[in-house]
Amino acid sequence: ISTIVSNNFEVPVYVVKTHPVEATLLLLFLNVFTHLGQSILLKMYTPGVITSLLIVLPYTLYAFRKLKAANMITKITWITSLFMSIGMVFIIFGLMFFVGWCFT
Repeated sequence: ISTIVSNNFEVPVYVVKTHPVEATLLLLFLNVFTHLGQSILLKMYTPGVITSLLIVLPYTLYAFRKLKAANMITKITWITSLFMSIGMVFIIFGLMFFVGWCFT
């Protein structure tokens, strides 16, 4: 929390920072479990499950550890990243439906 000092009166200023890198990593991390869940639910191989387990999961865990070691991840970062990830999903799916609607 930063403050603005004016005439010896401190006013707290709440600044919400966006965290697009953390949001993207969180989205990738959660995507691993969607691939895994689809394979379990369908009881068959689904595209991307091996890649997500062997490449994406270790990468995201490594990246989160490095960000935490650099003190770049806090409780607020997790919350804002979660909301940004949800927003990114809506935008991506919205664009997919729009493009599909335009070309059918």
